[in-house]
Amino acid sequence: FEQASKFFFSGNDIDGIEFDFICKNGAIKTMLVNGRVARDESGNFERTHCILTDVTARRTAEHLLQESELRLREIVENIQDLFWMTDTETQKIIYINPAFQSVWELDAEKLYENPRLFLDYVHPEDRERVTNSIDNLKKGIYHDMEYRIITPKGKQHLVHDRAFPVHNEKGEVYRVAGIIQDISQLSDITDKLCRTEIQFKTIFNNSAAGMLISTADARISSVNNTFAQMLGYLPAELEGMSIEDISHPDEWNLIQRMFKEVREGKREDFQVEKRYIRKDGSSIWCLLSSNWVSNDEPGSGFYIALILNIDDKKQAEDLLKKELLERNAILNAAPIGIGLVKDRVFEWVSERFLKMLGYTEAEVLQKNSRFIYPSEEEYLRVGREKYAQIDKTGFGEIETRIVRKDGTEINVLLSSSPLDQDYVQAGHIFTALDITHRKKVENELVQKHIELTTLLNSFPSPICIKDRDLNYQIVNKAFLDFTGLSEDQVIGKAEIDLFPCQSETSSFETDWEVLRNREKFIDSNQCLSNAEGDIRYFNTTKTPIVCDDNSVSGLVCISTDITDIKTASEQRLIEEQVLRKALIREVHHRIKNHLQGIVMLISNVSLEDDPQKILNNVINQIRTIAAVYGLQAQEQGEKIYFSKLVSSCISLYDKKISFNTENALINECDDELASEESVPVALIVNELIVNAEKHSSGVEEGQILVSLGCNGCSARLSVSNPCSELPQHFDFSKGTGLGTGLSLLRTLIPKEGASLTYFEKEGVVTVELCLEPPVMVSTNRN
Repeated sequence: FEQASKFFFSGNDIDGIEFDFICKNGAIKTMLVNGRVARDESGNFERTHCILTDVTARRTAEHLLQESELRLREIVENIQDLFWMTDTETQKIIYINPAFQSVWELDAEKLYENPRLFLDYVHPEDRERVTNSIDNLKKGIYHDMEYRIITPKGKQHLVHDRAFPVHNEKGEVYRVAGIIQDISQLSDITDKLCRTEIQFKTIFNNSAAGMLISTADARISSVNNTFAQMLGYLPAELEGMSIEDISHPDEWNLIQRMFKEVREGKREDFQVEKRYIRKDGSSIWCLLSSNWVSNDEPGSGFYIALILNIDDKKQAEDLLKKELLERNAILNAAPIGIGLVKDRVFEWVSERFLKMLGYTEAEVLQKNSRFIYPSEEEYLRVGREKYAQIDKTGFGEIETRIVRKDGTEINVLLSSSPLDQDYVQAGHIFTALDITHRKKVENELVQKHIELTTLLNSFPSPICIKDRDLNYQIVNKAFLDFTGLSEDQVIGKAEIDLFPCQSETSSFETDWEVLRNREKFIDSNQCLSNAEGDIRYFNTTKTPIVCDDNSVSGLVCISTDITDIKTASEQRLIEEQVLRKALIREVHHRIKNHLQGIVMLISNVSLEDDPQKILNNVINQIRTIAAVYGLQAQEQGEKIYFSKLVSSCISLYDKKISFNTENALINECDDELASEESVPVALIVNELIVNAEKHSSGVEEGQILVSLGCNGCSARLSVSNPCSELPQHFDFSKGTGLGTGLSLLRTLIPKEGASLTYFEKEGVVTVELCLEPPVMVSTNRN
């Protein structure tokens, strides 16, 4: 208010001074004030007539541009063109991006120390021209030129330097900025463009502002060449045309009203941005400044207008808006959140970051970032470690957890770098990448690795996994225990580096065969020395690892120690040789004994009168002995089961005696006969059947009944046949009344574990043979 009062009541004209005004609704607007002083007849200050133009939007755009400058600094750091800025007051370089070093081949720090150092490397023929142009920049004159430089290594570059003055709020040039592009490698087309650029610059540098004079009814009287060329007309073509004919229809009513107000004295002049219609129908933005010049005659006069071409400026503003929109679209489309923080307070964040957190912009901006961390300790840790990295390298990166609005936690990778390395208070640009899924997968992989390691360590056999180069990737505890090596000594090494190949076929070669053929291979004769130097034999299975894309990434080797089995097998072969010799001797001995038994049997039956009967008895007895050996051959050993022995004996008579084997009752017995008793028991069974057949002559077939029952380790065999009666004085237990066959049978009965009983009932004679241990040997077959 004090400043405004100073200007309004000073008695002087006010030319373009900006003031902030408070509106009725409390909003603050910036106004551009132009004022003209009115005096009385004595020349004393009477009042000031002011025109207020609302420039709030422009001021807001300026502030946005300043913020955009900070945000786009990161982009400038990575462009290939050289960007620079100097302070006109201190003559020092404020900023120069890394491209300087690639073009000038000089350290940027040297240029900061000596701003005019770069002139030393400008081509001598161009140096004066460049120096003059730089001096003109301080006066506010744009700089757009090409010149040559010679680097310290002697290389010559052609560069295109475009520089422009930067004005402060007072309109003074306080900085100069520019972009230098290395155009040394451009083609002939580039050369043509350069020549066109030079022509354009020549026209631009020598052109004056467009001027126009029109009558009171807005009809053009005359124009200069600049304005005519601006619209694409010849000056003569524009003369006589109405200003309305070349004005954009959307703005003509405004311009017409302002012309009238100036002519009527309601305003001294006016200034407005408007569009003109060019001859080709296109429009061009210009800044129109006009006032009314009165003639001596009342109501007569003319308008004089100054027209500046601001089409480039408007296009640049539109382009900036477009770039801002595109930048925001790119940032929102990126899979990472981006933002700016100052002292860990959010100044700006992207839409993606807000979606990541689930907050709105109002809930985040100007808030300390502490609220997104799960704890104070985590907040402090991230700040401590990340900013320590930034102080050391200029860049910080750390993994942490942040809490979303809904209370869930996500894992993120935070990356930060300062806007200005020399002035960290300017803030830091950060990116936040959601790595929750990646961390989950990593944790699952770690758990799988632990489970795999635990599983492998539980196997007693050495197990290893090799990669495509046959280097060990994973080994289990049994492998390390066998080799006596540590995991660090094995992982990453090849088998050929650790162990000598002691098998006939190189293990290294078979590994390559598995990878090439993509088939499992079993190395049954792998020989290795353990940590104590003992030779061990292994049966190793090698299996290729085939990935989802059908590529082979390595192989798995599982080695089974067969040393003990190999030793036992060799020992068993030795023992079998010894046993074979003993068996041959035993067979010879048994044959001798059985032949002697046959001689005794023949001697006993020779007492019979009938020679044919004698031969039949001998034949049956020999066949019975043969049946015993046949059963031993079937069982592949000396085991003889009583049930099978009875069946074999009966089968010797099923076609010679008259009884029906289908009606014979034979229950299988699960007990085994002692090997030394098998032949006597067989002869007893044979004699019982022969005796039953002899005393059943003349009866119908099937009347001889044979039954066998087992109970635990005992067996009972009964043979029944029809007979009128037993002989008088028959007593088997005392040996009285017996014939030759039964006498032989009585001598064959074992002294322990066997008994034989005869009894008669209703014309049927039954004999029972009972066997128990030691004649019977329990085998628990059931």
